Amino acid sequence: MNERALRILVANPRPPETYLKALDSVSMSYDCSLLPADLSIYDGLLLTGGGDVLPAYYEGDTPSSDVNFVKDKLEFDLLRYFTEKRLPVLAICRGFQLVNVFFGGTLKCVNGHMRNDDNRHSVSSREKPFGIFSEVNSSHNQAVDAVPENAEIIAVAPDLTIEAAIYSENVFCFQFHPERMSDGITERVFGVFADCVKKRLTASS
Repeated sequence: MNERALRILVANPRPPETYLKALDSVSMSYDCSLLPADLSIYDGLLLTGGGDVLPAYYEGDTPSSDVNFVKDKLEFDLLRYFTEKRLPVLAICRGFQLVNVFFGGTLKCVNGHMRNDDNRHSVSSREKPFGIFSEVNSSHNQAVDAVPENAEIIAVAPDLTIEAAIYSENVFCFQFHPERMSDGITERVFGVFADCVKKRLTASS
């Protein structure tokens, strides 16, 4: 096995500390950048929350805010590299929406999910690979709509908003914010991601 430290690329030059603490909790090292000098040194990608994806990317007319098409393009380029290399990706909130658009899906607006205090709402979820989620937090005004064939939906809110999905086996997506949750959920989600990174590196060495 390669003995170098496992390193994650966080596709955000200034991410909230909650993401970094979550990576620290599962002993993953990281760099924070949208324009890293050498992608080959990274074993996985973390896509964080943020503004809305430019609707033109999915031929939509969804009302959007805080759009940055340059950031969209840079993240799409990073996602293309990591998926072509079959390296694990963890995508949260905006990151989930970006992944869905990247694979050919669309987005929509949703009501009742933008809560600044992270109040929770119930969800229905599958047990594997993250265990059962009975409640999740909520902080978004858009969500995935049509999903591509390679998407496996694993958690859904009562209003049928998709809260979590897996694409192509090792692209793990969450509409909610596991990095801001307690009850061991942060460690559970980031732990599965870390295990996937380690297994992928072992298989390729």
